[in-house]
Amino acid sequence: MTAMKKWIGIAAIASLLGGCSIADGPQSPNGENEIRVAIGSDIRGTNPGISRDTFTDDVMLHMVEGLLTYRADLSPAPLLADSVSVSEDGRRYVFRLRDDVVFHNGAPLDAATVKWSWERMLDPATNWLCRRWYDGSRGLNLESIDVVDPLTVAFNLSAPDVTFLDRVANIQCMAAIIHPDSVDDEGNWVAPVGTGPYKLAEWRRGEYILLARHDDYVPLATPRDGLAGARVPNADRIRWMIIPDPASTKAALQSDQVDLAYRLQAADLAEIESIEKIDVHTGESLDWNVLLIQTENETLADVSLRRAIAHAIDVSVLAEVVSSGISTPNPSTVARALGYHTPCHDMGHAHDPALARTLLERSSYDGEPLVLQTNRRFSNMYDNAVLIQGMLAEIGINARLEVLEWTTQLNNYMDGDFQIMTFGYSGRTDPTFSYEAVLGSKQANPAMQWDSPRALDILQRTTTERDRQARAALFCEIHAMMLEDVPMLNLFNHYVIAASSDRIANYRITSLQKPRLWGVEVIPAQDVIAAQ
Repeated sequence: MTAMKKWIGIAAIASLLGGCSIADGPQSPNGENEIRVAIGSDIRGTNPGISRDTFTDDVMLHMVEGLLTYRADLSPAPLLADSVSVSEDGRRYVFRLRDDVVFHNGAPLDAATVKWSWERMLDPATNWLCRRWYDGSRGLNLESIDVVDPLTVAFNLSAPDVTFLDRVANIQCMAAIIHPDSVDDEGNWVAPVGTGPYKLAEWRRGEYILLARHDDYVPLATPRDGLAGARVPNADRIRWMIIPDPASTKAALQSDQVDLAYRLQAADLAEIESIEKIDVHTGESLDWNVLLIQTENETLADVSLRRAIAHAIDVSVLAEVVSSGISTPNPSTVARALGYHTPCHDMGHAHDPALARTLLERSSYDGEPLVLQTNRRFSNMYDNAVLIQGMLAEIGINARLEVLEWTTQLNNYMDGDFQIMTFGYSGRTDPTFSYEAVLGSKQANPAMQWDSPRALDILQRTTTERDRQARAALFCEIHAMMLEDVPMLNLFNHYVIAASSDRIANYRITSLQKPRLWGVEVIPAQDVIAAQ
C-alpha cells in the first residue's frame, strides 16, 4: 500500500465516523421563475455587518450594496460609486455616486444618505463588527465624512493608508449603504432598505428566506466580473432553503427540490458528480486551512518542537486527500488567488521525517501527549486532524485527538485555550488583512497566533507603502519570519464546491466562495424537459 493510499483510507474512515444520517428533504416550493438555494443554517439577522456569519453575508449580499466591491481579480471596483479619486497626500478619498440608483422604498441614492449610513456604522452603539478598522485602534483613522454635493461624498483619513479602498469593498464587514427607513425613530433596527437587486420578502425562521426582485434596479452596463459589473436580477425570487444536514442537501439536489447547493464537502464530491442533471463547479478559494500551535504553552514554547511538527507533516498529502485533489499546498498566509502571492510564498517546511526526528531529539519533548483539538462540523478540519495525528505518530510525537463541538472549539480558539488545533480562516482580499487575523499581542487578544512585534512593525508598513513591488517584498519578509518562528502552519487554501441543477443557467463560482445569483437564469420547465 502506498503512503498516499494509506492516508486516503484513514481519511475515508474518519469521514464515515463523522457522517450524518439521511433525512427527508424540504418540500419543493411553487414558483416557476424562482431560484431555490440550499444553505446550511439560518441567517443570524438582517442588519448588515452587525450580527453576521457566512450564510448571513451570502443572503445580505443580494439585498444591500456598498460604494465598492471586488472584481474577479480581487481588486476593488465601483458599485454604488461611479468613480473615486484620491488626493495627492493619500488622505482624502472622494467618491462620485451613480445617479441611477434607488433604494427598495423608491428613494434616490445621495451623498447625505451615504454619510448617514457610515456614521451610523461608526457609532459605537451600533456594534458594527469592523468599526475598529476605522477608529484608529488598528492603524487607520477615519477622521470625518463630508457631503461635497448631492452626488459626491469625501472620506478624510488622519494619515494615508493604501488598504482603505479594500476595506470599503470588504464583504465580511459589509459597509452597506442603507436608507434611514431601515431603523425606527429611536434608531432600532427594523429591516434592510437597501439598493441591491433583490429585497426581503419573507423570513420564516428555521425554514427559508425569500427575496423578491427589486424592479427598479438598474444594473451597471459592464459585464459581470467577480462581484462587480452587471447585477441583473433575472429571477423573480430567490428562496434560501435552510437544510442543515448535508445528506438532506444531496437528496434535495437529486430530487430537484433545490437548484443550487454550495460550500459542499470534498468527501461528497464523487457522489454529487454521479447525480444526473447536476453541474459541479470546483476551484480554490481564499479561505485557508491551518494547524495552530499555542506558543505560550510550556511544551510548545520550544521552537525545535514546533519545527519538528512542521517537517513531520506532508502537506501535499493533506491537500490531495482532504480536498479530493482540488487544492494544492500553500505554506503562506497569502492566498494563491492574490496577486501578491509570489514565488517566495511557495517556500515552506519540506516534509522530512528524518529531520523532524532530529529536531525532536534536540527539543525538550519527553513523550507526553499533545492534545490536538478539532471538530466534526467541518469535515476538512476533522480530516486534517486525523491525518496529522498519524503523521506526528510516525516521528514519535504522541498527539491525542480531542473532538469538540464547533462552538466549544471556537471559544477555545478565542481564549487561546489549546495546544494544537486544526482550524480555518475565511479569505481576505489583501495580505495585510490576512496577517492582521493572526499577528498581534496575545496578551491583548488571546486569539492572535503570532506575537511578534518585529513582524507587526513590518505589517504596519504595508499599509503606507504605495509601490506594489516594495509592498510585495514586505509580505515576503513577513512570510520568511513566520517560517522561522512556526507559530502556526498554513496548509492549503480551501476548496470551492458547488452543484447547480439543469433548471438554472449561468451560475459561476468565485474564489470568494460567494454565490452570485444575479445573472443566473431559470430555464422554463418545458425547455428543461426538451433538453433531457
